[in-house]
Amino acid sequence: MPDYSWMNNYKNQIRIPTQCVKVVDKLEFLYNAEEALRLLHNEKGKDYREGRLTKEQWLAWKENFFEPRHLKIAGNIGFYKYKLKRSNRYPINLDTIEA
Repeated sequence: MPDYSWMNNYKNQIRIPTQCVKVVDKLEFLYNAEEALRLLHNEKGKDYREGRLTKEQWLAWKENFFEPRHLKIAGNIGFYKYKLKRSNRYPINLDTIEA
């Protein structure tokens, strides 16, 4: 089992809307943010392929805009997935799951 002890002191890196109270709501928000970022990446990539951005502009955008946001979103997704894994909310009976 991996060592997740570092997550005990994890700080949110993204301002999640206050109406997202439950972990599943926060994950939904974060996955939507990741999808919006992916779509923007595709638009910028198209701009680069069609000559509206230079290679330098494209690489600078990826390094300064895309990557920092992607890493923060992915970090928060990992944190909330970890919180769900630690949940004991539902009793699990593996014998009821057919293979």
